[in-house]
Amino acid sequence: MRQYAEEVLSTAFGLVNPRLTPVPGGLSTVNYAAEDDKAGRFFVKLYPAGSDLTEGRAAIDISRFVHAGGIPTAEAVPDKSGAFLHIGSGPAMSVWSFIDGRNGADVTLDGSALEGAGALLGRAHRRLACWPGPVSSASDRWCDLPRLRARMTDMKFRVRAAGHLSRALQNRAAEVLKWREQRLEMVAETLRNMPVPAAQVLHGDCTERNFIFRSGVGPALVDFRAPCRWPIWWELARIGCAVPAILSGDAHISALARFLAAYRENNDEIPVADLVAVAQAARCYTTASVTPLQDLVAPGPLLSMPVLANYVEQRHAAVTALWNRADDYDQALREALR
Repeated sequence: MRQYAEEVLSTAFGLVNPRLTPVPGGLSTVNYAAEDDKAGRFFVKLYPAGSDLTEGRAAIDISRFVHAGGIPTAEAVPDKSGAFLHIGSGPAMSVWSFIDGRNGADVTLDGSALEGAGALLGRAHRRLACWPGPVSSASDRWCDLPRLRARMTDMKFRVRAAGHLSRALQNRAAEVLKWREQRLEMVAETLRNMPVPAAQVLHGDCTERNFIFRSGVGPALVDFRAPCRWPIWWELARIGCAVPAILSGDAHISALARFLAAYRENNDEIPVADLVAVAQAARCYTTASVTPLQDLVAPGPLLSMPVLANYVEQRHAAVTALWNRADDYDQALREALR
């Protein structure tokens, strides 16, 4: 795959003597950083066989739309034919400008970092609200309790049937599932008391890894998904209540308030009630989800078992903190956003 990518970069994109370095962490694509003797550095995505290339093209289209609106993000690079998704004899491939910096998984998500992310996301959402193209909708799927309860029941059987897991890890996964299942009624009650969510086209995968923090110029946002309507509080919670941020301790409550205040300064079209509900949204979807146990029972080639087992513990500690400090979170956000 690497040799194929080098050949395509030379023949279809005009790079001179391209040299590729693997970039770990891609879940749906195989990623490389590319450097050549003439044009500089690029980011390269290869789409494995079976990938939905219609969604891939749509993701490129919305990334270009966001970039054209002045939002700091990677710029798609066309091949010699003008296509932004290159189709050849091997995997489909897209090429992007390379953004120097550190992704959010490698920085401390403190108040300053989250404030920058909130300001950027506010600007990005204002631009995305103007998206003129086709859109799918996931507004009713962000925390669909009947569906998620069924997945949780199925996951209990899958954990016990996963022969590659140690007995200790099977038992721990079962404990985590039981803890989540016991709180589903609390999730249902929280959902009933939340406002009807404002929804629009969003980034779609707003994890810390897709924020690139750059020295002196603020963060950039990369790797947009195909256009889809989601509740805005869901996307805000993805980064504002990212697991590493929550695990910073009590300081996260004030950091989340700074994040949402910065977002509101850059996008005052969103109802304040939706912003106040961000921590509630995070409690709900994190509790009702089986993540990352689906990877634990069927680990992918890019995720090691020790990494997954550690993330199970981190995510459990984070959602426990959200429930234990629920009143503190809700009060702090109400005060910061009034």
